[in-house]
Amino acid sequence: MKPIQKLTAMILSVVLLAGMLCTGAWAADSESLAGSSPIVSSWAEANVAQADDLGLIPSGLPADYTQPITRGQFCKLAVELYETVMDTTITGRATFTDTSDVNVQKMAYLKVINGYGDGTFGPNDLLTREQAAVILARLMDAMGITLSAEKTPFTDAVSSWAVTGVAQVYGAEIMIGTTATTFSPYQNYTIEQSIVTMLREYHYADNR
Repeated sequence: MKPIQKLTAMILSVVLLAGMLCTGAWAADSESLAGSSPIVSSWAEANVAQADDLGLIPSGLPADYTQPITRGQFCKLAVELYETVMDTTITGRATFTDTSDVNVQKMAYLKVINGYGDGTFGPNDLLTREQAAVILARLMDAMGITLSAEKTPFTDAVSSWAVTGVAQVYGAEIMIGTTATTFSPYQNYTIEQSIVTMLREYHYADNR
């Protein structure tokens, strides 16, 4: 073999070896990330860990629990709670034109959620605090527990359709305000806040 050919062969071998090493390192990093703990705020860590131990956190949620939750993701959590507490699988379905998500269909069947009135649900839309309150109140009702609507100290305006739901979850201490006098109804709800309130509903139902 000529010197130039030997040199070319050596270079190719080095390139191939480097590529294999890089691929292996990338795969190891990916596996490490896949098995890593989710990102959770310090105030929510204990509750999230407890919810996980109880099997209330389904797979498929984003790894960053501090980010806003979507309407579809909230339904996933709601189904997990309902089927755990009731020890049953929801078999019924109600459909929307913009999603085939089985968790959305299950919650719609139980009348825990409604769409936008035009046949759509908006599964990828971010969930607001007042929407979360209404769904949480209806979820308790679906589990056979009707919450009492208590007077709230909130001075910020809540949508008329959400007033009762907010009063119910506030009275049961499932949701609290963002301050002593504000509920921030239009603020986005986060994944970790959702998990914490689902855990509160679990304990509320368990103590009934």
